[in-house]
Amino acid sequence: MKLSIAGASVYGLKNISDDSMLQSFLGGMREAMPHLDVTLICRHPGKEVEAQFGVRSVRNLDFPSKAESAGKRFHGFNAGDSTEHLRIIREEIASSDALMIGGDPFDDSNTNMASEPFRGILPYTANLITLAKYLQKKVILFGIHLGRRPTSEYGIALTKFCLDNADVITTREDDTKDELIQTYGTASEKVVSSADSGFALLRHAKPIESKKLSEVFSRLSSGEYIALTVRGYYWLWNDATSKTYAAQFAAYADRLAAHYGCKVLLVPHCAYELDDYWESDINFQHEIYEHCEKKESIVPIDFYLSSEELLYCIRHAKYVVSNRRHSGIYAALLKVPFYLFGEKDHVGKVYRSLGMAPKEFVDEKSFDRLFSDTSLTHLADAFAGWDAEHVHRSALVQEGKCAYATDAVRDLLMKH
Repeated sequence: MKLSIAGASVYGLKNISDDSMLQSFLGGMREAMPHLDVTLICRHPGKEVEAQFGVRSVRNLDFPSKAESAGKRFHGFNAGDSTEHLRIIREEIASSDALMIGGDPFDDSNTNMASEPFRGILPYTANLITLAKYLQKKVILFGIHLGRRPTSEYGIALTKFCLDNADVITTREDDTKDELIQTYGTASEKVVSSADSGFALLRHAKPIESKKLSEVFSRLSSGEYIALTVRGYYWLWNDATSKTYAAQFAAYADRLAAHYGCKVLLVPHCAYELDDYWESDINFQHEIYEHCEKKESIVPIDFYLSSEELLYCIRHAKYVVSNRRHSGIYAALLKVPFYLFGEKDHVGKVYRSLGMAPKEFVDEKSFDRLFSDTSLTHLADAFAGWDAEHVHRSALVQEGKCAYATDAVRDLLMKH
């Protein structure tokens, strides 16, 4: 059996949140189908990504960088473009049993759908589904999340097209399944409510202290620390705004260290910076560190973490504070109290998955509440009476639900 995976999550772009989901999904699929052959259609194919996931890789429809794509359609659809990669994509899907696209493929916010119908995440998804249908291949929409819904009339129409032409759709949460059925008219029998595949990561990866991490941890003096992850909203903020927020988060990190009497470890999830310097957590958190007044209490990690290294950082933390959803997921699995903030329909859904209701959730539009004089009450409320065992049991329920998705994909691949 062969499966072609074509995004739209940013697999292979040094984002451990997405990479760990793919790692977990492939681990589950290979348990169910040991001889499964996988091709990853990605932006940067090559030996590195192939070794990371144990897959074959080919180039997708993106240009190698955002700068090269300026004012153009997908690579291969402009005058003078090479089309060799289009031939390879067609051959890979033609030789596969199914095409899988995962994550948030219905986001139409990064392109003008009317004037640029051949750019952006949603047109990319529709383009490849169309090719798969011509080739009479099964289509899987995996781990659908709706963290960023389509907003334009054309985007909504394309979303319905993609959903109608999928053979199996798995979702990360029950409410997403309900929304697909009620809002977009998706047939209920082909939607499987599962869980974020990251909940099953500990089945396939264990916390490991690498040599590079041991050097970082030597600066923690073997004491308690808070793991803090802050991503910059590079798609919303310009350079000046990013620096302003970095300074505010620096003051917040200083206050955390002083209030809890421990160090703060800055833990990056993403190291990709080709299109935007601030896309990398490493760069944004370096800016935070530079503004910290008590640098002796703040320890930044300046390299891309493997999933095993990320798990190690979370496992040994006193608390986890983050605007990355997988920080919360892995903290729950490792019995570490966590506090999440940021996009309510993306990060906030972790709480709902675990049956939790934070007293107050701070989204990316109201960080003034996070930086206010009473900001530490958010943490006090979150951690007061924290029942690590109960949260862990809820996380294990989600881990079990991950099998619903892999079983659905396996069953579809086995059909003739």
